[in-house]
Amino acid sequence: MRTSGPRGRVLFGGGLNLHGRQVAARKPTPWNGRIWWVLHPACRSTFRGRGLARNRREDFATTASTFRLNDIPSNCRHGRRNQAALRDRRLGAWIMEHPASFVLPPDTVEDRADKVLADFLPDKPSRSTAARLLREGRILVDGHAAKPSTVVGPGRIIQVLPPPAVEETIAQPALIPFRIIFEDDHLIVLDKPAGLVVHPGAGRPSGTLVDELVRTRPAMQGVGEEGRWGVVHRLDRDTSGVMVVAKTTEAHADLSLQFKEHSVHRIYKALVRGSPGFDEGVIDAPLGRHARERKRISTATPKGRRAVTRWRVTGRLGSLTLLAIAPETGRTHQIRVHLAYVGLPVAGDTVYGKARKTSGALDPVLTRVLKVLKRQGLHAEVLGFVHPVSREYLEFSSPLAPDMEKAVRIARTYSCRGDL
Repeated sequence: MRTSGPRGRVLFGGGLNLHGRQVAARKPTPWNGRIWWVLHPACRSTFRGRGLARNRREDFATTASTFRLNDIPSNCRHGRRNQAALRDRRLGAWIMEHPASFVLPPDTVEDRADKVLADFLPDKPSRSTAARLLREGRILVDGHAAKPSTVVGPGRIIQVLPPPAVEETIAQPALIPFRIIFEDDHLIVLDKPAGLVVHPGAGRPSGTLVDELVRTRPAMQGVGEEGRWGVVHRLDRDTSGVMVVAKTTEAHADLSLQFKEHSVHRIYKALVRGSPGFDEGVIDAPLGRHARERKRISTATPKGRRAVTRWRVTGRLGSLTLLAIAPETGRTHQIRVHLAYVGLPVAGDTVYGKARKTSGALDPVLTRVLKVLKRQGLHAEVLGFVHPVSREYLEFSSPLAPDMEKAVRIARTYSCRGDL
């Protein structure tokens, strides 16, 4: 089939144009950017998605596939750039598989090495590519490194070397420092900062709290579940506060049992939006996976597990309230879901609570708080449990994280002024 170009320009003689109209044969027009874009094999996938008829796309694809690299016109805008790029890629692949050594023939005209080699290397790469390979030491002349300006001529031995093997390195995320509150031969109690992930997972394969503990305490590897060595409970990434990690199998089993039986004493501090009508209360609502969004937890689930959360007001800060939370159970996201369920979502929680507006604008106190608190306002303040070996009751506490303490101070300041 004779193929025509855009706007009725005939490339190879008379025929139908892109609009199906008959046009007369005429002298082929010079190549231009638009026609080159259509026929270039590297652009074929883009061209096929332009909405043309299927048979017409296939005809153009067939025409494009018959072009050899040297058939690409070098005087068009796209041709100059893409021709050199394709040649360089082919040369790189060829060098990887076929390290070469050859002698320049007797009829070679003496000239700069980059200019001469651009004609003799496979696929005739660009002169700049030949110069780069010379500068990188991947082309030797008579067994020695040469500059692009080195003059070469007949009889010179050219050796092309493969690129050096590069070890793939994966950038490791920087570890957020944490504070050890207590440690013995059986367990570690630490103060986890917000932003630190407890154990590796799909979203964070390394750079976690467990990775650092195992690196500095190799004996922990093998304690508990693989990849979660020593973990008996965890805090969400954006939740700060005190937590315990087991160092031995016996301590791991005993602490896990205490958490399972809900005998561990835990107190959280939560900065929530809204002002409850009572000073304390109990939230008893089963929790389970959301029916559609499986990463979320919901109270509206037919197969929910029992979850109980006790709360008490410790500070009323205008449109915000500081609560002390005592969860009787330990379900995933329990505190955040329960508080959102009763209309008191945790400030900064983008998953279970959206920022509400008053008179068409965000609450001014909340706006100021969220500029400081760039996470959910939840902190594990107290943790008490029975030591797995000595059977002594231990209780540890962690002060409010600096960002949450500042957020509470800002909310208290503006609530006392009463001018917002």
